[in-house]
Amino acid sequence: MNSELQNIIKRIDQLRTEVDSYRPLKPEQEQRLLQKIRLDWNFHSSHIEGNSLTYSETKSFLLWHITADGKPFRDYIEMKGHNEAVEYLLDILKGTEIDLTEHLIRHLHQTILQEEFEADAITPDGKPSKRKIIPGQYKTVPNHVKTKSGEISYFASPEDTPAQMMDLMKWYNKELTENKRHPLIISSLFHYKFVRIHPFDDGNGRMARILMNLILMKFSYPPIIIPFGIKDDYYNALQFAVAEDFDKFIIFIGERLIESLNLVLKVGKNEPIEEADDIDKMVKMLEQQIADIDEDKTLQKELTFESFNDTFEKSIKPLLIKLFEKIGLFTNFFNDYQIIYNFGGVEQTLKTQKSQYIKEFLDFCYDIIKKKEIIKYFEIYFKFDGFRKSGTNTFGTGVRITVFFTQYLYLINSPSITELEVKKMYHQILKDDEISFITVELAKYINDQIAPYIENLKNDK
Repeated sequence: MNSELQNIIKRIDQLRTEVDSYRPLKPEQEQRLLQKIRLDWNFHSSHIEGNSLTYSETKSFLLWHITADGKPFRDYIEMKGHNEAVEYLLDILKGTEIDLTEHLIRHLHQTILQEEFEADAITPDGKPSKRKIIPGQYKTVPNHVKTKSGEISYFASPEDTPAQMMDLMKWYNKELTENKRHPLIISSLFHYKFVRIHPFDDGNGRMARILMNLILMKFSYPPIIIPFGIKDDYYNALQFAVAEDFDKFIIFIGERLIESLNLVLKVGKNEPIEEADDIDKMVKMLEQQIADIDEDKTLQKELTFESFNDTFEKSIKPLLIKLFEKIGLFTNFFNDYQIIYNFGGVEQTLKTQKSQYIKEFLDFCYDIIKKKEIIKYFEIYFKFDGFRKSGTNTFGTGVRITVFFTQYLYLINSPSITELEVKKMYHQILKDDEISFITVELAKYINDQIAPYIENLKNDK
């Protein structure tokens, strides 16, 4: 557990103590709180999954049963079902105990989706088709998802789903019994594990958030809301969990829990929580989203020597240091390791000791920068040869990364991994999360090259 997560948990515990001092809430306070949670939860969780109802339309429908012209009927069915599931869980805040079981999970899924329907699907050979969605029933066909980057997210097979769901519930019950981890960690990991199984043909995202909140509420915490406006941050944090960097995802959920605890505090103190507060949040969210763009009062900062130098120092150099460090760990498995780089069509190989590779490369770059020259493109090839366990059947692998400097953008991608591409404007600094993501993707590529070879060696014996 890193220090940032420790601080998040400490802040949550402090707020929880303060919230408890206002409990029980007065009936009118509780009603005001539950209505806001219900509306926000229904709108944002459904909107993340593509529901087209606006917040005003959601409010009109749920409070006064008013529908808007031109909106898909299915969106209203899903909103109605999600609301019924939320209302069922909100009983926990009123003192009703609800046990988390597989039977309840199926029941909640049936409640959310309401009725059978057909959804668009893609066959294994890439052809469009239809599939029947049956609420409350585990999937019967694979439901892997193609991400925006083109990468495929693989989930449990239909055959493995029942066993993996049983294992998930065993894990959850063990966590409850041992009572060693903070509820934030248990609920966040349950969300992650549920998503990695993806047990249903549809509605898995909404279900993951509902079940995570159910766990939090069982520990007397308020449910969290993940605003639609930061769904990309949510998905990015979840991807780090997929790469087994769980702290970032738990921190993201912890920040939302702090927001919910502060909401309860406002209710307890009789402070406003309605429209004005929502506007403040929306404005703050927009400020966060455009923080990078607003720098230097310009949307398009052109490539100059100054912008190139600044980008290299603040973004490219930290990335290279991380790559040289982490990719170099694979040298333990090979007899030969080379770093080959290409500038302007001229290919060179680093000549010094491996421990000095990054220094030699950066020295080379700085020699060019001192001449006030702009490198518009370079490629680095991490090359491994002579796998140490291969005997006479030699094996080698490698991975490439390229950086392009265009008129307004710098682009980082990999000829080895077609799905990997990061685009930034010159005033946008490469974040630590993005550096880690790029590094992990390159390392995964090498690992995925080595693993089958090791398996073949084992089978040959």
